[in-house]
This record gives sequence, C-alpha cells and structure tokens, in this order.
Amino acid sequence: MLNNMSIKSRLIVMIIFFSLLLTGIGTFGISGLSQSNDAFKGAIPLGDLGLIVDRMQRARLNAVISAYGRNGEIVKQRQTLNEQRDVEIAMTWKVYLANTLTAEEKNWRMISGNNGKPILKSVIEPW
Repeated sequence: MLNNMSIKSRLIVMIIFFSLLLTGIGTFGISGLSQSNDAFKGAIPLGDLGLIVDRMQRARLNAVISAYGRNGEIVKQRQTLNEQRDVEIAMTWKVYLANTLTAEEKNWRMISGNNGKPILKSVIEPW
C-alpha cells in the first residue's frame, strides 16, 4: 500500500498518524492528572492530623521536662505551654473536622467522640 503512494502522501499519513497518537497520549495524561488531583484532596486534612500529633508530642515532652525538673518555675512554664498546646490541638481538630472526610476518617471521628477528647486523653495521659 505504501509502495504505491508518493512521498508527499506518505509524509501526510505519517503526520496524521503521529498527531492522532499524540492527541490520544495527551488525553490519557490529562485524565491521569485529573485523577491524581482528586486523590490529593485528602492531603491537607492529613497535614492537620500531623500538626495535632506534633502538638501532642510536644505536650508529652513538656510533661516529661516538668516531671524531671527540680525547679517549680520550670513546671509552671511547661504547664502554660501545655495549655497553649491544648488550645492549638482543639482549634486544629475543629479545622480538620470541617473538611470533607473519607469513610475511614469518619470512623476515626466516631471513635474519638465529638471533639477528639478521648483520643487526646489517651495520647497525652499515661496509660
């Protein structure tokens, strides 16, 4: 078939073929990007959870420092810092719950109660 065609016709057919191939691959790539954007919508709420866990760890560190500190002033400073951490945790938890949650995250919310207090207590307080 290609033997009977002129060079001009062969080039036109090849350009059309590669254009269609490029269009198909581009469409496939754009649909993949769209799906990946949908998958990353949960990344921001996970960042909120990471911040909550970080604040909990800092509260634990403050508790350990105040427990081993021999100065009453250190205990007061660490208690003040822990109260600030509790406020930050509560505010971040409210922001997290305001997001659209997945089914698994809704299950975590049900486990944690209305505002996350049982989880916070279990992480901050010793068992």
